[in-house]
Amino acid sequence: MKKCVILLFLIVISFANAEPILKFQNEDIQSGETILATINTTGKFTKQIESSNLVFYKGRKKTIFEHDVIYYDGIHYVFIYANRDGEFEIRIENILYKENDTLKSSNIIKPFNITTNIKIDEETNETITEILEIRPGAVYFPKDTYIKLFNKGTIPLELKYGKEKIIIEPLTTKKIELEPQEKFSLFEVEGYKDFSIPIIYPTLEDEFVSPIIKSDLKADPDFFVSELFVDVKETEFIQIFNLGDSDITDLEIMTDIEYIRTGKLENMVGRQIQNLSVKIDAEAAGHFEGVINITYFSNNESNYLKIPVSIYALPKGTNETEFEVLDDSCDNLNGQVCKKGSICEEDADQRFTSDGKYCCFGECIETKTGSSADSDYGWIIAVVILAALGGYGYYMYKKQKNLTPKKPSERLKESVAGYKKRMAVKPKSTLRVKGNLQKS
Repeated sequence: MKKCVILLFLIVISFANAEPILKFQNEDIQSGETILATINTTGKFTKQIESSNLVFYKGRKKTIFEHDVIYYDGIHYVFIYANRDGEFEIRIENILYKENDTLKSSNIIKPFNITTNIKIDEETNETITEILEIRPGAVYFPKDTYIKLFNKGTIPLELKYGKEKIIIEPLTTKKIELEPQEKFSLFEVEGYKDFSIPIIYPTLEDEFVSPIIKSDLKADPDFFVSELFVDVKETEFIQIFNLGDSDITDLEIMTDIEYIRTGKLENMVGRQIQNLSVKIDAEAAGHFEGVINITYFSNNESNYLKIPVSIYALPKGTNETEFEVLDDSCDNLNGQVCKKGSICEEDADQRFTSDGKYCCFGECIETKTGSSADSDYGWIIAVVILAALGGYGYYMYKKQKNLTPKKPSERLKESVAGYKKRMAVKPKSTLRVKGNLQKS
């Protein structure tokens, strides 16, 4: 009897475990790292989970992380680039899978926290960080032929992969060329924490679902770059093309750059073109990077289009012609960011730095804004304008009064007064002819 109960319990457990699970390789996540994860089931997926099916939230508000999904041999490999601290949540709805030949649907909701782990160097007593970004987080060969390891921390990273040991200096990248010998393998990186990057090399004989989403939606430009001044609103446009013959519907747009507001896109028929408006209003100087993500529905599938964005915001009055971003941070280069109401001294160098700041390598000098500078003489200008308006008004009043037609009674009074004036004047003596006129 006990054996039957135990067997029944194990069957129930196996059924429960068939529900898809999203599992992170490392739950301790720092801003700048690559999140590596898998979505797995003891059953069988009947529909591939696309990248667009992953929706991110911060509280109740949708947000965006650059990410992708690769499916191989019954497992979804997920990688996400963690680009900021905070508490977030991943939601994946309507995951279709079979459990004992029964079709089922499931949702995944997974909260995650991104917090930069700051340590203290025992020798120097300075704060340090160890952060590794891996691009891409899953390799699909031959589309991807290399892995880039980017040290986003403040100290050199000692890493090991295979038989190789390397040191990557802060804010530098190590590019590793790949020559996979198997259909599937894991590229192991050991360091301050361990990472396992899946490498997938399918052959033509394999039944393989390609991770490349063949969409009919394209953008021009496909990389959006804008240069503008702080507090000066700009509106630019991106052309969106439906290159296919099928209709594209349910277009939704999101961006992770707070200074950008995009317009809306309507449903598109085949071969149609639309202009997507991009309004930019930068409140601070600096170099801002992110993406505009457009999700849509076409050919009975949900797809997406990513447009990388790079914005260079300059302080007003800056004559900048060099938009190259330095490979180090403003603090590490002993620079400073001039606050609002101040500018970098005239002879000092100013550059964009890797931490997104517009860095001044000199002194910041306070300056008057245009409104405060004009206020010194504003009251004088106001008095002159008021006086001119008053004079002009008086002149027009007098002119109008003289042009107004006089009443009959007023004209009669003027005639009588004129007559009396003439009668009061004594007549001059005149020569008169007296007597009769005689003919000569």
